[in-house]
Amino acid sequence: MEPITIAGTTKSPDVKLDANEGLIELSGMSYAEDTFVFYEPIFDWINTYARNPAAHTTLNMKVKYFNTSSIKCMFDILEAVANIGKEGHKTTINWYYDEEDEEMKDTGENFSHILNFPFNVMVQVG
Repeated sequence: MEPITIAGTTKSPDVKLDANEGLIELSGMSYAEDTFVFYEPIFDWINTYARNPAAHTTLNMKVKYFNTSSIKCMFDILEAVANIGKEGHKTTINWYYDEEDEEMKDTGENFSHILNFPFNVMVQVG
């Protein structure tokens, strides 16, 4: 699979998808009006990747803010990656939040609980 890199904007996150490294990373803001259009190629890539994942898959969620329409997309990504782990593949989900943003911390913990899959919920440094 070819790696995908999407440069973020003020309304959409930076995206790095690399099957060879087992890396899925989103960082920045997510509140574009065409959220589902933006995320469609990311879902397609993850669904294809999930059929033959790397020895270790790491999802780094470093999204500082997402709107209501983005929350469904974030959850779907988290669920797809958690399912890779539930199928017996080594999988790590890192949920980063700004130290002052307790709501984002709680969101990560809630997603982890809902998906019944452990997340590393940690302060984003830098």
